[in-house]
Amino acid sequence: MTSTRAALALTLVGALALTACGSDDDAAEAGTPVVSPTVVVGHTADPLSHLLGEIYGQGMENSGVRVARKDASAGLDAMHAAFDAGTLHFAPESTVSLLTRYGAEVPDTINDQLTAINEVLPEGQSVQAVASVFVTRTVVCSGEAIEQFELSSVSDLAGADGATLGGPSSFETDPSFSLADLEAAYETEFAFTASGDTDADVAAAISAGDVDCGVVSSLAPEITIDGLLPLVDDEAAAPQDAIVPLLGVPATSPEATAVIGQLNALLTTDVVRALLVKMQVNGDSPELAAKTFLASQSSSQ
Repeated sequence: MTSTRAALALTLVGALALTACGSDDDAAEAGTPVVSPTVVVGHTADPLSHLLGEIYGQGMENSGVRVARKDASAGLDAMHAAFDAGTLHFAPESTVSLLTRYGAEVPDTINDQLTAINEVLPEGQSVQAVASVFVTRTVVCSGEAIEQFELSSVSDLAGADGATLGGPSSFETDPSFSLADLEAAYETEFAFTASGDTDADVAAAISAGDVDCGVVSSLAPEITIDGLLPLVDDEAAAPQDAIVPLLGVPATSPEATAVIGQLNALLTTDVVRALLVKMQVNGDSPELAAKTFLASQSSSQ
C-alpha cells in the first residue's frame, strides 16, 4: 500500500503535466488555441471542508489545472446554491450528506450510493468516485470505560449495565442516522444523554466523565487528541459515509479528474484526521496543512 501511494504521489504533478502538454501540442498542430476550463473550487467554513477544498484545489493547481477559489460558503445550502447557479465547480461533500439533501434512500454500499447520487443530482453536477476517507458516525469511549465495562464492540456497550452514551443533540433526530436507528440495530435502549452540539462537545463530555462513550464522526480530531477509543460497529448500524468530490462540468475535464482521482487514492481517514489534529493543536491554517501534505507526498520516495 505504501509503495502504491508513493507512486501515485510521484505522478501527481509530472504525469499530469505531460498529459496536459500532449493535449496542447496536438491542438496546436491542428491550429486551434487551447484554453483550459477554469475550475472554481469552494468549501464551507467547516475545518474539514476547508482543508479538503485546499488539498484538491492546490493539487489541481500544482498540476497545471486552471483554478479559481470562492470564499467559504456560509453553509451547505449556500454552497449548493452556488453549484446550482454555475458559479462553483468543485467542492468536497459526503455520500450520505448528498443523498439526504435530495431525499434519497441511503444504499448499503458505496458504489450503490454513487449511482443513487448521480440519479438525483441536478443537471451539470456529478460524482465519479469517493476518497478513502470516511465520516461515518462512530461510537468512541474513554479508556476507563473500556476497561470498566470490558468493551470492544457496540454490542458490548449495549449489554453493559450502567454504561452511558452521549452524542450531539442532533443525533436524536438525524434523518441519516439517529439514536433510534442505533437502538433498532442493537435491539436495546441506550442510556443516552445529549452532550452538546458538536463532536468536540461530545468528546469533552466523555473526557469529563459525564458519559462513558459518545457518538462522533470518525474524522473527529478529538479521537486522537483526547485518546478516545472506537468500538466496532458489529451490527453495521451506521451507514457508510465517504468523502466524495462534487463536480460541475469544468471539473470533469480529463486533466482535473486525473488529479482528483489520484488525491482520492492518497487521502485516508487516518491521514485527514491527523491533518485536522495539526490544525487544532498547532494552529496550522487549512492552506498550510494542505500545502504541507501535498509537498510530503511529492517527496515521499
